[in-house]
This record gives sequence, C-alpha cells and structure tokens, in this order.
Amino acid sequence: MAKFRPDQAVGIPCEIHPGAFGGEYLVSIRIDGSEISGFAQEPDLVRTGDRMGYIRSKVVEVDQDKLSVRIPGSFFTTTGVAFLSPDWAKTNLQTDLAA
Repeated sequence: MAKFRPDQAVGIPCEIHPGAFGGEYLVSIRIDGSEISGFAQEPDLVRTGDRMGYIRSKVVEVDQDKLSVRIPGSFFTTTGVAFLSPDWAKTNLQTDLAA
C-alpha cells in the first residue's frame, strides 16, 4: 500500500444525516461489510450530495494487511479508529479533499 502513509489526510465515504444539535451530524460509514455510526462535526465533513459525503480522517498506520485510520467524532462501536483492508482503502478512500 505505497499510496498511503501515516498522518496522511483521507476522506472516508459516509451517509450524512442531521444530528440533535446544530453543526452536529449523524454519520454512517460502511467499511468492508460492517457499519460504523456516530456523530461528527460539520467541519469534519465534505458533502458530495444530499445525504452523501466524506468524513475527513487521518491515516494512523499502514501495513500489508490493513490500514488504520482515525475518524473524528463520537462513535457507537469504535473508539474512532477503523481498520481497512488494502483493497477497500484503494477503492474507496478520497485523497484529494479540499480543506
């Protein structure tokens, strides 16, 4: 996975729904057949459609079998670190998000 490196900014595709508070959104991320859901703040999201977009994330670690990515926000089933397969990462991560 030479394309990715630690501390690299990436976008993970997600569904975006209104949250309970202003500037907060409920996000659903589908990775390798599982789903991560939780809350993220507006500055961490890039919209690409009405309910679709990317959540700005950061690569933590890269090895042959997985890519570890830190996702900002508060999630129900993870501490904010997701483990991605190399194939999923190459196909789904966005690397040229505007700031």
